[in-house]
Amino acid sequence: MPARLLPNREALWRTVVSRAKEIGRDGRAVLIGTDSVADSEKLSTQLTQAGLDHEVLNARNDEREAKIVAKAGQPGRITVATNMAGRGTNIPLAEEVATRGGLHVISCQHNASRRIDRQLIGRCARQGDPGSTETLLSLDQPLISRLMPAWLAQRVSETGLESPAWLVNLAICAPQILEERHQRAQRADMLRHDLRADRELAIGGHAE
Repeated sequence: MPARLLPNREALWRTVVSRAKEIGRDGRAVLIGTDSVADSEKLSTQLTQAGLDHEVLNARNDEREAKIVAKAGQPGRITVATNMAGRGTNIPLAEEVATRGGLHVISCQHNASRRIDRQLIGRCARQGDPGSTETLLSLDQPLISRLMPAWLAQRVSETGLESPAWLVNLAICAPQILEERHQRAQRADMLRHDLRADRELAIGGHAE
């Protein structure tokens, strides 16, 4: 589904709660990914205030991870997870969920590495299962706020901005691409320093 930009975290959580309620009401399962434990707990509070039953999968309850994941594909189930949780695990779908469209993933996380965000998105529609996904982000998330031009920020209303799609995707992806390049350059520079140190410090042959 189209990505959407919201003006701030408060508007983001309101929109996420509304989407989770709408999709869960149809008998589907919902998985929501957040950037941090703090975000997952903030969203959990909002879901509780809206009267929505849910589970939170983050670093504070890793002992219950297997049980939470095992139930995440049940009808009407809402699961909130941080990007550190549930990696590489398959979410088995109840037959009723599969017939109604499968697992719906809402990505509210925005990592420096696009690969990590794709891992979350990949939790749905696995192994031939049906599923869907959407990305909801706010302008005050670190990578986005760093490069967001003022003229574009002014176009983002309380209900969000999702068109033109190319512009929204550019605002989301450009900071990640630049950060990935920066990190690659740092790794390359570190490797050059290591090789130089090996040459300068080696005595009687190459350093091991």
